[in-house]
Amino acid sequence: MVVKYFVYLHDILHLMNTRLHELYSSIYSIEENMDPRRFVALVEPLFDDISKTNSLSNDDFPVETKLFTEYGIHLANLGKFNKAIVVLTFVANLFDGRKPVKKDNIDEPLYEKILLYRGVAYYNLKKYKLASIDLGRLVEHFPANAKYRNWYNKSVTAGLKIIQFILVGLFIVDAITYYKIKSEPGLLNSVSYSLMVGLIICIFIVDFMKRKRKRKY
Repeated sequence: MVVKYFVYLHDILHLMNTRLHELYSSIYSIEENMDPRRFVALVEPLFDDISKTNSLSNDDFPVETKLFTEYGIHLANLGKFNKAIVVLTFVANLFDGRKPVKKDNIDEPLYEKILLYRGVAYYNLKKYKLASIDLGRLVEHFPANAKYRNWYNKSVTAGLKIIQFILVGLFIVDAITYYKIKSEPGLLNSVSYSLMVGLIICIFIVDFMKRKRKRKY
């Protein structure tokens, strides 16, 4: 029984290995296959099978990581952000789990792309905290890269921008209300004025928080 099981595993490994290398050769040797939609259509069935069985050897690492990283990038560029995150996370785990273990894989060009496109995918799904983690690693490692810094700044300030926009809207409404009733002394007049001052303070506090977050790296 045990022998049959290992024979079965060997057959699965061989099948996946053959499919991987045949697809890799086919895609990169035929120009039409580099079209993003065609690329995704060709790679998707293989990725689904491999990600379920994890049935490749360490020797397949260079082919597997290149093929699936570009697959994830194409998914992100096509707006399929959830699937792109799944794929790019799968490849990131391949890097993180290989032997010998590296302290940080970010020096690998493919891993660098994984962090960028996964971070941008998180950003587009409004998962700003997760986006800032990936993009922050890039900025920390490549401080002179303006593109990475711009995406990072957007990810750490997106939520605060929404809050600031709401506060500005409330301030405008309250300011209009105050100027309509300012000639009528009373409790409503005082409350409206106090609220307007409070909103101004809150707007400046949020703006300060935005600037502080941008200066983290």
